[in-house]
Amino acid sequence: MMSAEMIWNDLMSAVTAGEIKKIKKLATQFDIETIYGDDYPDDYFDLILKILSDKDVQKSVEVYPFLLSISPDMDRLSRLQSDALIKTIESNIDQFEDNMLVHTAIDLVSRSYPKGAILKLLRTYSETNILDDDTYIEMALKIAVRKNKIDQADAIKFLESLNRKR
Repeated sequence: MMSAEMIWNDLMSAVTAGEIKKIKKLATQFDIETIYGDDYPDDYFDLILKILSDKDVQKSVEVYPFLLSISPDMDRLSRLQSDALIKTIESNIDQFEDNMLVHTAIDLVSRSYPKGAILKLLRTYSETNILDDDTYIEMALKIAVRKNKIDQADAIKFLESLNRKR
């Protein structure tokens, strides 16, 4: 068993050293540690928030599997955890340098959160999107429509409102 603190310490060392294979192994270990139980363990959940908030980790590649591992377990999150996760993603998405981390965050929100949270995140992302590319936004809206979180007409209106601002 590897505690969340041990994973964090090893992750910071791996990020600093640029050890991608070690980061991947730690993500797998994280997934193993969180697989059991009805509720999502607070210490491992807090680790996700630290990963999403830490400036050095945000610049690293291959940290997205930590966030990806929580995706199938969204039903295990408490209301407080769910709220903290969306707020942390909203506050930090403009700092994510790895496209896969951006993709994973937007995908998770599009599948797991209600319309208001999805649109708020996409608006935040569109305002800070250094790529000036709506690919992730379009993907997120398609997922949200398919998951019946947003209807097609609202998704089109939202995209049009973004295009008018540019």
